[in-house]
Amino acid sequence: MLKEPLQNFLVRPEEIKTRQGLPTGYSELDQFLLWQGLPKGAVSLFVGQPGHGATSLWGQTALSLTQQEKWAAWVNGPAQTLCPWDWWQKKMNFAKLVVVSAPDNRRKLLWALHELLALSLFDLIGCDLGDTQLSDVDVLKLTRHTRRMQSALVLMSANPFVRRSSFYSCILNFSQRQLKIERAQHRLTPHTLPRSNNYADFVPQLTQNRKALSC
Repeated sequence: MLKEPLQNFLVRPEEIKTRQGLPTGYSELDQFLLWQGLPKGAVSLFVGQPGHGATSLWGQTALSLTQQEKWAAWVNGPAQTLCPWDWWQKKMNFAKLVVVSAPDNRRKLLWALHELLALSLFDLIGCDLGDTQLSDVDVLKLTRHTRRMQSALVLMSANPFVRRSSFYSCILNFSQRQLKIERAQHRLTPHTLPRSNNYADFVPQLTQNRKALSC
């Protein structure tokens, strides 16, 4: 067995030095992830149809941050815009939230993300990819930038066949009844969690043809 010769090199999961995390408020998820939330200095991918909870979970994370006087940013997708009225009811500090109009092509989208990261202002950035497919090189460059700025970048896609780059630190797949953790560093995956009441009834924040905050 390999355990005996490697015994001196093995460590428990709780002893691993890892990145900081941003708590999502979904306790089962936060407890499973070694970062105790979404990893800072890394890029995560949320996959799921509108209304399945991906944007709501991001918003719940941003809600807590803004209430702590920390900054969050969101980049709209081409087909849908952020309409955060439910977040207003939950006392989100909109003075700490920046919403960016949808870039009209992949090059502009990547430029917008790198510019937001370069500000070294945002603890959390979310982006609706729409139909955009990012290459491994794109995700690697974003990962390097998030690591330097210690931001948590969350990319979202409704395309079930979106490319799962190996450079994503965390990949979550949302459905109506469950949350599947496809990748989480230092954890055995895939791992499935039931939809949490903490965010399952959170009104979807994306709506078409509505006015939204923009810059």
